[in-house]
Amino acid sequence: MFSCKLFKGSKASLLSPLCHRFRTLIAIPANDLNTHRSLSAASHQRRRRILPFIAVLPLLTARLSCGFHSDSVTEMSQEKLISNLVAEGVIRHADVETALLAVDRGAFCPNNLPKHYVYQDSPLPIGYGETISAPHMHATCLELLRDHLRPGSRVLDVGSGSGYLSAAMGIMVRPNGKVIGIEKHPELAEYSIQRMREYMPEMLDSGLVKLSAGNVLGDALENEEPFDAIHVGAAAATLPDNLVQKLKAGGRMVIPVGPQWDYQVLQVVDKDLHGKVKKHNVTGVRYVPLTKPGEE
Repeated sequence: MFSCKLFKGSKASLLSPLCHRFRTLIAIPANDLNTHRSLSAASHQRRRRILPFIAVLPLLTARLSCGFHSDSVTEMSQEKLISNLVAEGVIRHADVETALLAVDRGAFCPNNLPKHYVYQDSPLPIGYGETISAPHMHATCLELLRDHLRPGSRVLDVGSGSGYLSAAMGIMVRPNGKVIGIEKHPELAEYSIQRMREYMPEMLDSGLVKLSAGNVLGDALENEEPFDAIHVGAAAATLPDNLVQKLKAGGRMVIPVGPQWDYQVLQVVDKDLHGKVKKHNVTGVRYVPLTKPGEE
């Protein structure tokens, strides 16, 4: 999810044109996604050309802002990041706070990113056209799933990226739970395994977390039993039937839904003990697309 934050004083003169251009290109008011209308074919093509700009926007704004508040920015850490999310009311429960404190975001971000970037509440590029979500989105999803992330729970993390959220969910379902992270880019899946092997090897060694390459809209889930909790880190154009089928009775899925260049919502999908499915929308979001095999 992306947003532009305008600043006071000298920062405003630097960042306002950047954010104004960004808002104009994606045509979504920063604080009112509900006013977004369908995009024309011409504007769709125009937006395709700004994908590289979107990917680096958090880095550009972070680079501009760090020079004005160098003391506070360079002092950022995982502990400070989580403390801020607690203070803002994003994190409301101790088990979510404990899980996010236990997994250092910096360990699952590229090494070439300065430390003060990785502990800001912004999405960051991790390669292959993918991003690690903003920390407030990870916290929001864990809060929504927490009643289904209990010791012994079986969990699916779709679009597991660098493995960060898979590790946090592993903390919540240990010692006898199971988190399966599936990433469509084989290189990124291998990267996530290397990172977890380096920083949290016990998760892989114990079988608590399994990370692999695959596509959940293909055959990646054919041999998998249903899950207590499913997190999807990419936006599906419509709710995928096969993921609903892989949700246990009594389970919950959190998934962004909506076309790539249109209004998207974070949706909660609950399946009751009789198999009846209920859905409700939480908030407007902006995610990369959940694609089928062969699609970009």
